[in-house]
Amino acid sequence: MLNCLLLIFNNMKKIYFITFAILFFTNISLTQTTFNKRMNFGYPAAILTSIVATDSCYYANGILADSVPPYLTSSIFVRFDLEGNEIYHKALIGEERTYETWMNSLTTSSSGDFTNIGQSFFLDEPMKGFLIKYNHLGDTILIKEFINPQNPLCPDATFISPRDFKSTFDKGGIITGYFVKECPNFNAEIFLIKTDSLGNVDWFNTFGDARRDLGVSLVVRENGSIIVGGVKTNTDEVTEN
Repeated sequence: MLNCLLLIFNNMKKIYFITFAILFFTNISLTQTTFNKRMNFGYPAAILTSIVATDSCYYANGILADSVPPYLTSSIFVRFDLEGNEIYHKALIGEERTYETWMNSLTTSSSGDFTNIGQSFFLDEPMKGFLIKYNHLGDTILIKEFINPQNPLCPDATFISPRDFKSTFDKGGIITGYFVKECPNFNAEIFLIKTDSLGNVDWFNTFGDARRDLGVSLVVRENGSIIVGGVKTNTDEVTEN
């Protein structure tokens, strides 16, 4: 909006500055910090990546890091009151497996359950994406994993990264992200996964060409159609073009 004002009022500096001042001080009054709390939940590192606000509390999802080798990362589910005080948290910790919920995609349903996506590593096994469901207490109801649809010419390309999740009107969901498709340039393609209400995969489609295609975000429309936003770039180490 400020860019538009600069363009429209380029020759009317007095009007522009007055308008800017009104917008600036209005925004300040609407965005005051009501609380600022720091917490680590008993771990050396913690990052909250998603938040769902309700009339009575806040729910958040994120990552924990352990201080003991092999320094596994785990997923955390937290409930706060409206003043930002922790009510409880639950951590999903694997003995030899990581659970990483990096994306801002925590979603709640009419039944009060929560769904998110993530990626998981386990020793020498292929990297996996996963869909996770929690109840309102943060207990894990289910985890459904999915893997890279590997190219037989590139068996070492196991990387898969879920990036966004949206609920669908049949109580299932849509996941988008990207996976490494081929060697040696590790070209990537966008994927779309449709799940049912239990997290089972209904279908798995991929989209892309000779360039690197990365699915990043999506919208599910009321008519059932899906809009995906992402990146198309060169298949080298530098994101360009």
